[in-house]
Parts: sequence; structure tokens; C-alpha cells
Amino acid sequence: MTTKVVEVKRFSPGPSQEAQARLKEHQIKLEQFVKRLNMLKANNTARKHKVMAREAEEEVSKAEEFVAKVGEAAAFFADDKNVFELSVEEIKAAAIELTKAESRADEALNEARRFVNERQLSSKSKAPAGPSSEVTQDLIKLQARLSSAKMTTVRYKKLSLSVEQKLAAKKTIEEAKVKLQVAEEKVAKATELASSLHDAESQEAEGDDIKAANTEKVKIAEAAAAEAQTAVKAVTQFVEAQSALHSVAGEEVAKLEAAVAKTQQGLDEATVALRERADRLVIKGMMKDARMKAARAEESIKQVSEVEARFMAAAAEEANKEGVKDDESKETGSEDKEKQAAESKKKGTAELDAAIQAAQISIGGARAFLTKQRVALRKMSEVVVKSIADEMAEVQLRVDAAAKRLSEIRKGVAERKLAVVKVEAAKATDAAEKKNRCGIGGNHCCLRRRFG
Repeated sequence: MTTKVVEVKRFSPGPSQEAQARLKEHQIKLEQFVKRLNMLKANNTARKHKVMAREAEEEVSKAEEFVAKVGEAAAFFADDKNVFELSVEEIKAAAIELTKAESRADEALNEARRFVNERQLSSKSKAPAGPSSEVTQDLIKLQARLSSAKMTTVRYKKLSLSVEQKLAAKKTIEEAKVKLQVAEEKVAKATELASSLHDAESQEAEGDDIKAANTEKVKIAEAAAAEAQTAVKAVTQFVEAQSALHSVAGEEVAKLEAAVAKTQQGLDEATVALRERADRLVIKGMMKDARMKAARAEESIKQVSEVEARFMAAAAEEANKEGVKDDESKETGSEDKEKQAAESKKKGTAELDAAIQAAQISIGGARAFLTKQRVALRKMSEVVVKSIADEMAEVQLRVDAAAKRLSEIRKGVAERKLAVVKVEAAKATDAAEKKNRCGIGGNHCCLRRRFG
């Protein structure tokens, strides 16, 4: 068109002006067509860019869907309850599903990122200004979404990486639960045996066979309690040694520790009950023996009193006989009677001494027994000891009363023995004086007394 304008300028003025006018009209129309074409091309490019943005967004959305599926698969491992309540096979199956979801998500993210990068390059090369700038901003936003999705998958992968740790923790906790179950069974057995001692304590029979059976029950129950304590201590140490589990299975470890503490509390209660009931069985036999020894001491005092009474009655009768004698010279066989009386008195004294000695042994044994049992009571349950304090004091009072009575009897016997010795000494002195007088004053007195 420009060439033609130059050419027509060479024509003569008339045709030149006419040709230039027509060329100008055609030039105006051509410019309009060019403008229209450029508008169509711009619109077409904008549509292409929008299509590219829409396709890129679809790719990103698709990748985000795969990431969401990874989240669904990883949610299983986010809850420790699932790990520690389901079987190992179920956990491994969930781990495989999570790995597959992660692989698909990674592929989708890489494909979406490649697609967006290509569209960004295409957008910049074809139309750096105008509507493409909006597309570029949209593509940048899509890149940010892809980065966020990638970070999300990384967070989910951390959960999958902890699966092996959780499986190891699950195995350890299951082992601890088995140990705890064994300990609980042993504690239950010890508690049951402690209760059986309560039944034995309530029995009225007091035979040797019952005592032997109860003693055997106490030994068995104590052995069971010791075995239970060993089991509880073992599981406690096992749980304490697994400190690394707190970061992987803190909630399960806390539950396990609470269960162990509860088991230990049950064992402590069973041990206290066992000790109290065993002490009651021992004290029951102890008090029976104490009452029996107190009764024997009282019986020995009673026997001493009876022997003393017979001795005193015999002494009084002898004194009465000596008082009714008319005259020593008229008494026939007085020497023989005196010998018989002396023998009878000696025999009575020996019997009384023997009874006193037996009573002393009985009372001393009772006192020694009570002292020994008081020492034994210091090692027993305070509750049980308080329950027999009054009865023990009563038995002690009975023994002390018997000892006091024996002391009074011994004092009286000693006084009577001294009086007898004095009387016999006086009689011996009188007899010696009489014999001396007979020898000096004349034998006729003696002869007359002998022959009447």
C-alpha cells in the first residue's frame, strides 16, 4: 500500500490526487482489519492462557486429592489407640496402604509441578503483559498450593516413619501386660490365701491338728505374698526401664503405670491383711497358752493353800494333844509319840515345801512366758496388739496375784519354821537341864520315874 502511494504520486495531478484518495480509503480499511485481527489474536491468547491456568489448577487439585488420601491413611497412625488395640497384621496393612498413598501423592505432586512450570514458561514467552500477567499470578498461587501440599505429605511421612517404633513399643507394652497379668494373678492368689486365714481364725477348734494346719496356711500365704511382690517388682522395673516409650506411646505407658500402681496397692492391702490375720492366729494360740499358764499358777497356789491348811490343822491338833497331857510322868510311850509327831511334822513340812517349789516354778514359767510374748508382740500389727491389750493385762494381774499370794505363804511358812525351831530349841534346853538335874540330885528320882 505504501509502495502504491509512492507510485501514484508520479502521475499527473488529476489522476494522482484521485488515486491517492482511493488508496487512503483502502489504507484506513486495512488498518481497521489489522486492528480487528490483533484483537482476535489477543482474545485467543487470553483464552489459551485461561485454559492453561484451568488445566494447571486441575492438576494441582488432583495432586491435593492424593495428598488428602495420604492424610486419611496417616490418620490411622495419628491415634495411638489404633496402634495398641489392633493386631500387628492390621497395622502392617495400614502401613502398606499409607506407603502406596504417599507414592501416588508424590507422583501427582511432581506431575502437577512440572505442568505448572511449563505453563509459566509458556505464559511468559508468548504474552508478557496484559491478561497473561493475571495468569502468571494464578500460576504462582498454584505453585504455593503445591508447596503446601508437599509439606503436608512430609508431615504425614513422619507418622509412617514412626510405625516401626510404635510396633516395637506395642510389642514391649504387650510383654509388660503379660507380666502384669501374671503379677495380678499372684496378687489375687495371695489375697485369697489371706482371706482363708480369716476363716481359720474364726474356727473354734483349738486342737494341735488345727494349729498345725493354720501354721501351714500362714506359711503358704506368706510364700504367695512374697512371690507376688517379686512379680510386681519385676513388672515395675520393666516398665521403668522403657523410658523411651514415653515419646512414642505416652498414653499407653501411663495406663500401664496406673495398672501397676493399682496392683501394688492391692498387694500392699493383701500383705497387711495377711500380717494381721497371721498375727491374730499366733495371738490366739498365745493367749490360750497364757490363760492356761495363769490357771496352772492359780491351781498351784490353791494346792499350796490346801497343803498349808492340812499342815496347820495337824500342827493345831498336835498342840492340843500336848496341852491336855496330865503329867509327863503319867504319859506312857511319850517318846514314841513324839517321834511320830516329829516325823509327821517333817513330812508335812516337806510336802508344803514341795508344793511351794512347784508353785514357784509354775508362776516363774508363767511370768517368763508373758515377758517373752510381750517381746514378740512388738513385731506384730499394732491393731492386733491393741485388741488383746486388756486380756493380756488381765492374765498378768492373775499371775501377779498368784505370785503375791505365794510370797505371803512363803513368809508365813518361814515364820512358822522359825517358831518351831525356837520351840524345839527350848525343849532341847529343858530336856538337857532335866537330865543334868537327874544326874546330880540323885538317881532315885530317875529310878522311881522309870519303875513307878
